[in-house]
Amino acid sequence: MDAYWEGIREIMRPAFDEPSQFAVQKGIGVVVLHSLLPEVLELVRDKGLSPSEPESYSAMLEDALTGLQGENGQGSVVDGIDFWVAGVLGAAGTYSSSSGQRVLIAKIRGRLPNLNVD
Repeated sequence: MDAYWEGIREIMRPAFDEPSQFAVQKGIGVVVLHSLLPEVLELVRDKGLSPSEPESYSAMLEDALTGLQGENGQGSVVDGIDFWVAGVLGAAGTYSSSSGQRVLIAKIRGRLPNLNVD
């Protein structure tokens, strides 16, 4: 679990440096990112990476998290770390309902690397 969150931190350092300014470590971020953990862990193992190394998780999540886009409360499209800004300047808060969380999980899941199926 520590390696997973350290990997996320490597991708989104500003959200960890100023956690109150971002939704990553608030309810929406924690619920969504924890929901993805089993799938991301499977990807890490599938790619032959170490599940105890933060770099393994950042490699699997970087494109999915930095390429995430949404519309903020002011009607502007935001992406990357700006997606996770708390309040009307970010877009993550628009996914705070349980159905919204499922949509956000699906958006991130769709951006993850493909699992090798033999």
